[in-house]
Parts: sequence; structure tokens; C-alpha cells
Amino acid sequence: FMGGRIDVIRLPLPGEELKVHTWIRNLGGIRFNFCQEALDSSGKAVMRMEDDQIVVSVSRARPRKPPVEFIEILKDYIEN
Repeated sequence: FMGGRIDVIRLPLPGEELKVHTWIRNLGGIRFNFCQEALDSSGKAVMRMEDDQIVVSVSRARPRKPPVEFIEILKDYIEN
């Protein structure tokens, strides 16, 4: 986690059902943006979130490019 932003457009009502869309933006190098948007039943945004992420090698505790397997798993959610 490097930092991010959450925009709450309005608070949802108790019991209100929301649809949450999740995607990855700008996956390249060692950084990417993890994004989410919550929509109400009329399709209007209730909340938007964008979080800056960095890929880290656990064994070396250093930033690294994401492995091919990581990109393959997330390919359907990547928006570049």
C-alpha cells in the first residue's frame, strides 16, 4: 500500500444494496492502481476509491515487476 483516495458521494441507506465494480488501472513496472466504484440501484455512484499499490518481492523485501502469473490472473480486470 502506498496511498490512495476515497470519495464518498453519499452515505448508503441502511440495508441499501450496492453493486461494486473492481478493476486494475495502469499495471506496468512495479506500480498499479486498484480501483473500486460502488453504485446504487439506479446506477449512480455512491463511492469511488483509487489505491496506489506497489508489487514487492517477499523474499527480498524490495519492489519488483509483477510476475507473469500475477498479470495472467488479473488480466480480465486490467484497464490500461
